[in-house]
Amino acid sequence: MAGSKSPRGEFAARKLRLKRKKFRWSEYYYKRR
Repeated sequence: MAGSKSPRGEFAARKLRLKRKKFRWSEYYYKRR
């Protein structure tokens, strides 16, 4: 389904990426403290 315009897949991928980015930032801050 890659290539097909699917709002569900794109939305999920974007949400997952945002969540992972936030999580990585959180971990980075925690490690820095």
